[in-house]
Amino acid sequence: MGETAVDSVQSPEYDQLLKLLRRTREEVGVSQRELSRRLGKASSYIGKIEVGTRRLDVVELIRLLKALGSDLANFLGEYAKLSS
Repeated sequence: MGETAVDSVQSPEYDQLLKLLRRTREEVGVSQRELSRRLGKASSYIGKIEVGTRRLDVVELIRLLKALGSDLANFLGEYAKLSS
């Protein structure tokens, strides 16, 4: 995944959110390809989100988390711990 994030949509806080999303996915043992399949998206969909070349909105975040068996409240709680 040697791509660099797109500066216009990145901030340190957004980078942290993407890292947490990737960690969440990896902890449940789901590949990017499998998660994309679960969501009915192209196989590159999750990779583009995780490297920041595709901006993630809150609706997509909720869908991703549901597909991983997680929820927004828990995810945001973890994010708050990381960013404090």
